[in-house]
Parts: sequence; structure tokens; C-alpha cells
Amino acid sequence: MTSHMQSTWLLSRRIIFIVLFISGLAARSQSKKDSLWAVWKNTQNADSSRLIAIGHLCSNYYWYSDPDSAIILADLEYNLAHKKNLKNFMGVSLLKKSGGYSYKGDHHNSLYYSQQGLKIFREIKHAAGVANSLNNIGQDHVYLGNYAEAVHCFYESLGYFTKMGDKKAQAQAYSNIGDAYRISGNLDSAIRLNKYALSLCEEIGSKAYIAFIAADLSALYMDLKQTDEASGYCKKAAALCVELGNKFGEAQSLHNMGKIFFMTSDYGQATVCLEKSLALCKSIKDARGTAACYLVLSELNNKRGKTMKAISYARQGLAAINYRHVPELTFELASLLSALEEKNGNYRQAFEMHKLAMRERDSTNRISVKNAIYQEDLKHDFERKELLAKTGLEKKLNSINAEAERKVFRNNIVLTIAILVLIIFLLSGLFAYNYFRQKNTIATQKNNILKQQLLVSQMSPHFIFNSLNAVQNFIFKQDSHNAGIYLKQFSELIRMILNYSTKELILLEEEFNFLKTYLELQKLRFHSKLNYELTIDPNLDMETVLLPPMLAQPFVENAIEHGIFYKNGEGFLSIKISLEKNTLIYEIEDNGIGLEQSLKIKKEIKARHKSLAINITKERIEAMNKQNPNDFGIEIKDKGLLQKESSGVYVKFATPYLTL
Repeated sequence: MTSHMQSTWLLSRRIIFIVLFISGLAARSQSKKDSLWAVWKNTQNADSSRLIAIGHLCSNYYWYSDPDSAIILADLEYNLAHKKNLKNFMGVSLLKKSGGYSYKGDHHNSLYYSQQGLKIFREIKHAAGVANSLNNIGQDHVYLGNYAEAVHCFYESLGYFTKMGDKKAQAQAYSNIGDAYRISGNLDSAIRLNKYALSLCEEIGSKAYIAFIAADLSALYMDLKQTDEASGYCKKAAALCVELGNKFGEAQSLHNMGKIFFMTSDYGQATVCLEKSLALCKSIKDARGTAACYLVLSELNNKRGKTMKAISYARQGLAAINYRHVPELTFELASLLSALEEKNGNYRQAFEMHKLAMRERDSTNRISVKNAIYQEDLKHDFERKELLAKTGLEKKLNSINAEAERKVFRNNIVLTIAILVLIIFLLSGLFAYNYFRQKNTIATQKNNILKQQLLVSQMSPHFIFNSLNAVQNFIFKQDSHNAGIYLKQFSELIRMILNYSTKELILLEEEFNFLKTYLELQKLRFHSKLNYELTIDPNLDMETVLLPPMLAQPFVENAIEHGIFYKNGEGFLSIKISLEKNTLIYEIEDNGIGLEQSLKIKKEIKARHKSLAINITKERIEAMNKQNPNDFGIEIKDKGLLQKESSGVYVKFATPYLTL
């Protein structure tokens, strides 16, 4: 397994590992999605039952298909757990949020939320939570190239898992440490640790973990050029992945088989396997796996003398990971592309790729991970011996301990002093790099929040302009009483807009007060020309029902400004919010001039203002559709086209029914 394609396996391990951990913390609930939603929405249920339900929805239904929604669900779980001071659920929700970001490839945020979860679990002394947090943190460090930190986390998590007697988790930890040995170049130790991990998994019959570790062993034997052993483990992993429906694992196995065929000069079979793996990686949006496939396809075509095709594959590989922190894979692709461009006579491009390769190369990682393994082996040795004496496992690990000690002491007596001196010089640079990287991450998070809030805040400028014109008219007419009333209501409305535009959800009571204040303000502006009726379904509890803020306001504004404003005589506006089949229904109806007449007037007066209300609301509803299985839409009808004797516009749309 290449280290890049191995990232796909680390992600799969992480997700299944978290799911198993969550199942251990929370009792089993209904397996069907709609049943889980029903448990969550029913505020009469116990808090723990609702948290378990939303947790299973997040991990079982949204992690793979929609990680953005999984992150939102994890936030809902965290908010309720925080409100009720249920710290174990707070920690679990943070790990699930970390998993969502990991699945998206955002390992800086993933690392941050795993670290927050670790703080909570250490505070409440929850051993399983601490161990799983350390495991996740270690895997994020591997992704980010911080191998020394990763080794430290894996060893600490192994100590917890051994005390707990959790063999499946021990197998994961041993395999993770094996990965670190592999990165440091100690393949024999890596194979030995992974074989021990495989024996633990076979002992407890865990097919998913057998598949993971068999794939690791296949890659290790490929590194040793032992293709028969590599092929055997690869086929074992592939069969289990197909049986389990694991597309990540299937893609990895096809990639490994392609490399094995490449090593044995069977280029035709190698191409077939790699192209199948590439298609799977693209279908599951695995950027690392996609780039790794392009890398091997480029190497293969270069070997066959197809330089232009090799260049094309290498460029596509770099494009696939352009936005991710993958220094080792970027180095290999850039180095290969530099050689290919030079071979093709494109010396400028070759030089640019060479500079990119040199920038990504980090020769100190291998040295630091060797030192970290040495230091952690010494520290862990005493703790492990004490544990083995109690658990009866000492004989099984004696050979690992003895050989590891001999090799570590032989190889590191001279290296230790040199590495310590080197680390002193590197610490200042690493500190500055991590500081600016964290600063950029915070800036990115703030930018994403502002993008989400932009849709809500766009609807206010046009209304503010009209309101200020109305105040001006009162002043010109020397009607100070109405001007004072208008300004008071206007300031209250502005306060509501500023407050609600920062929230994803508000109470139905708050939405009712907002619409009422807005309509009273418009009524004062239009005098007796505007009457309205604001009706809420009596089955809705205004103090517990939640809904997105200010969804109805753009349509109410359109009805007044483009319908009732041009009507001769009294205008009437009806707004209804009702409950229908677990969905909130909005109905807005006016007796204005209607859509057709409004468009004619706009053309006659050549109005330049373009209302964005409908487009904004459509975008907000589309965003809700991504987080909800229902397909909500907007229905707009011109009443004059339906009945000749009537006029005005009828608008209907829906949102999810949510409660506290």
C-alpha cells in the first residue's frame, strides 16, 4: 500500500472505530431513519434517548453520504448535551464532528475537535473516550505529516485499550504503530506488529478489521518486492471488502493489485485494475486515492514509453490534491512530472515541478519518527510489562519486545545526541508554522460562517431604504407623532433583523413577533390602505417550534411593494403558518394587482430595481433540502389567471418541523 492510498484506509478505520465507540456508550435505538427522527423531535422523550437517536442519525445515515449534514447533526447533539450538562455525550458529539471533517479531508478542523473531545473525556475520567480521542488525534497527525505526535498518541491509546481488555481496539493501535514503523523504514517490525494485530482480529472474528490489516500487510510485502505474499493478502482484503460493501477498501485492493501487476510487468492487467480503482475513488470523492491512482498510471505509461499520456496522468494527479495538505504525494507527483517534462523538452515546466517537489520534501520527518519510536518504546516498555504480567500476554509479546529493544538501542545511541540538537533548531520554525496555520484555519471558519449568514442579511437593504423614505415623508408633513412611532418600531425591527440574521433557527414566537412588527410598520406607512391577518395553527407551540428566520418576509414585502401599493382601494394580506404531516406550511396571499399587472407596470416605468427575494429564499430552501430528506419547493400563483374576478398573488412553501 502506498502511504497516500493508505490514507483511505485510515479514514475508513477512523469512521468504523468511532461508530463502534458510540455504540458502546449509548444503548441501541431504532434502526430506521424515520424512527430516529421521531425520537429526536419528541421533546417529551428522555434527553439521553433523544441524544442517542440524533447520534445514530449522524453516524449511520449522514457520515458517508453527507458529511456537512453530519456536522450539523453533531452540533445539535452537542448543544442539547451542553444545555443538560451531559459531558459524555458532549465528548461523543465532538468526536463525530471530528469524523465529519475528517471525511471531508479537513484534518486541521478534525484534529481540533478531537482535541476538544479529549479534554472533556480526561475531565470526566472516561477511559474509552480518552483512548478513542487519542486514536483519532494520532490519525489526523499522520494525515498532516506530524509523525512524532502520531506515535505518541498511538502508544498512549494502546495503554488504555490494554487496561480495558479491548482486543479490537488493541489491534487497531498495534496496526497504527506498525504504520509509523513503516514510515521510519523498519518494515520487519511493521510486518510483525500487523501480523499480531491480524491474529487478534481473527480471534474475535472482526471482518472489517481483518480486511484493513490484510491490506496493510499486502502493502508491506509490496515494499519488500515479495509479490506472492502481497497478492495473497491483497485478495483476502478484496474479498472481505466486497462482502462488506466497503468501497474504500475495494478501491484500495484494486489499486494494490494494479501495483502488483505493474511490478510483475503485466501492464495490461495493471491498467485495468488501476482504472477500476480510479473510477471508485472518484465516485466516493477520495482525492488522495484518485491522485495515487494517477501517479501509478503515469509511472506505468512512462515505463511503456507513452510520455505524453504519462504527463497527462501526473498533471491530473496534482490537480486532484491541489487543495489538500499531502506533502509526500505532491512530492512524488511533482518529481515524476519534472522528469517527464525534461524528457519531453519542456525545461521551464520541468524546473517549476522540481521547485514544487523540493518545497514539499521534508527529510526530517523520518528522523523524528525514529527518535519518537525509540523514546516511546522505552517509556511504554515498563508499563507494558506490568500489564502483561496481569493479563497473561507476556509470552506473546516477548519476541516483539526483545527484538525492538536490540534494534532501537543499536540504531539510536549515536543518533540521539544529533537529533536532540536538530530538534532545538527546528522547534522555533515549527512553532511559527503551526501558529500561522492555525490562524489561517480560524480565518477560513469565520469566512464559511459569513457565507452562510449572507443569504439572510441580503433581504434587509431594500426595506430599510423604503422605511427611511417613510420617516422622511412624516417629517416633511410635520407629523412628529407618527414619525416618532415609526422610528421606534423601525428600530425594534432592525434589532430583530440583526439578532436573527446570526442564527440558523429561531422560535416560532420570535418569527410571529417579527412579522407583526414588520406589518404594523408597513400599515403605519400606508395608513388605512393596508390590512392584514396573521394566523398560527393552534396545534403549534410557539415557545418550542423552531424554524429558519425571516423566510416569509421577502414574499410579504413583494406583496406590499409590488401588489397592494399599486392597487386602487384597500389592500388585504393574509399570512398563515400551519402544521401538515410533520411539515410547517407557509401560505401568503394578497389582493393586490397580481404578477402580470406588476410586470407591466415595471416595464412602463422602466424600473431598475431587481428583487432578489425569491432567488434568496430558493437558495435557503435548497440548503435545507441538503440537510433534509424532503424536497421542499415554492409555489407561486397569479390569482387573476386562475379566477377572472379575483386578483393578487398566492405563495406557498414548506420547511421541516423542528422543536426544542
